[in-house]
Amino acid sequence: MSRKHRHRENGVTKMHTIIGGYEAVLDDIATIPGVHSVITGVISPNKSEHEELTFQYFTDSGLKLLAKTTIAVQEIFVVTKDKTGVLAILRQRGHLNERVKSTVSNKKKAPKKPAAGINGNTPRHDQRYNQNDLPKDKGTTLKDLLSPEQLAKLTNQSNELKENERSAQENKRQAELDRRAKEKKELENNFEYLLNNTKLDWKNYK
Repeated sequence: MSRKHRHRENGVTKMHTIIGGYEAVLDDIATIPGVHSVITGVISPNKSEHEELTFQYFTDSGLKLLAKTTIAVQEIFVVTKDKTGVLAILRQRGHLNERVKSTVSNKKKAPKKPAAGINGNTPRHDQRYNQNDLPKDKGTTLKDLLSPEQLAKLTNQSNELKENERSAQENKRQAELDRRAKEKKELENNFEYLLNNTKLDWKNYK
């Protein structure tokens, strides 16, 4: 079992037990130019398939790393002013194991089946069906309930009404023509009307 350390050694401030085999790694990190110290932090239970050192985020004083084993995880703090520079060197030296989660599902999507058309036939890609394209049940009408004799009688009555209406319109038109003709004839016999409406051109009488 590892011993607890509460002292500074090779630039590493060991506040807690160092899990796994990370002691040599932390000693190497302490040698990076610009690193003032490496501080080991709290250890927590953890289940992981791999032992790995990962970058978490930048802190006010430097970087926070996580050292993982199959049974525990430990916080590691790197004190430095050159945060991005130290992070780049950590990556160059291969200390960080940064996994990228795949966002692509391994499951292949099944191709969509084309929608069934009318009567179960598969429509072409350029065909579109809606409810208006489907045959509709017209239902029973009044015409279906009448006998042929009743239907013929109603048809004759309808034709008679149409003929009467046409005759009435014609009579009205003829009466209007007769009224205008009578009015014109009366005006022609009116001497005052003729005097006021006749255009006299004396040149025609020379």
